[in-house]
Amino acid sequence: MINNFTIITSIKDPASKTMKNYLIENEKFEITKYDANQDEHNCNNLETNYKKIYSLVHPNITLIITDQSLIDMDNLDELISKDNMIIFLSKHASKSETPVLTSHSTGNFSEIVYLGGKPMEIGNTFPSFQKIYMKKLYEKRNEFPNYDLKIEATHHGPTSSINPMLFIEIGSSEIEWNNTSTASIVCTSLLDTIKNIEKINNYDLKIGIGIGGNHYPKKFNDLILFSNVAFGPIVSKYNLSHINEKIIKQIIVKSIEKINHIYIDENGLGKEKVKILKIIKDLELEIVYI
Repeated sequence: MINNFTIITSIKDPASKTMKNYLIENEKFEITKYDANQDEHNCNNLETNYKKIYSLVHPNITLIITDQSLIDMDNLDELISKDNMIIFLSKHASKSETPVLTSHSTGNFSEIVYLGGKPMEIGNTFPSFQKIYMKKLYEKRNEFPNYDLKIEATHHGPTSSINPMLFIEIGSSEIEWNNTSTASIVCTSLLDTIKNIEKINNYDLKIGIGIGGNHYPKKFNDLILFSNVAFGPIVSKYNLSHINEKIIKQIIVKSIEKINHIYIDENGLGKEKVKILKIIKDLELEIVYI
């Protein structure tokens, strides 16, 4: 069971900065003299990459502030001890600039890397954590009526850590990134998730991976919000051309919870349908077509 949590924010990311400010101003995260003296990684000068902040109110949470791009952080295991859940607070950008609250796991399915991480490497996941977080947001949906609430398929870095990672994002323009009310909803939902993580066993969840659909996979999104299914990595249709048996086996083990189901959006496999169904047919997992 994960009992420690590390929230990472970047001063280069406007939404991340807004959420960081909320945590410091409202959740009593502060740097103390004791922390500064005892933590060899702690630094007050952001030019040396990052600093750690703690809260007496939330003793199992560390807040890291960095001047790095979040997707390019490749030294996570040097900064963060084992058995932590890593949460990146980030902006989400899209051409439509639609207001949205979203979350996703990390990973690269091809040999070409555009946005951080290593080629053909999938980040570790904590499926139940993302599920609880999204459901906590859904409970507050009346507080953000103009926003969509969506998961995204697995994409970008960082990909290398022994710990599970999750991006939590506010989108999709400067208006939303700088909205303090939205930041408070996201942060309180996150803190509520952390407080409730010990109750995971009460949920009797099915843990799966998702294959198919678009970048915002509605069918998997609905399963997270309205069923007992939680997801590790999700492979969207546009990445299926890169998928082979080796990648599938890596996806299955990239979860701190045992993956026992594969959920297939059969109408969302495109021209790779025959190949994908052939790869998965002999896996010792329950296949569910949706």
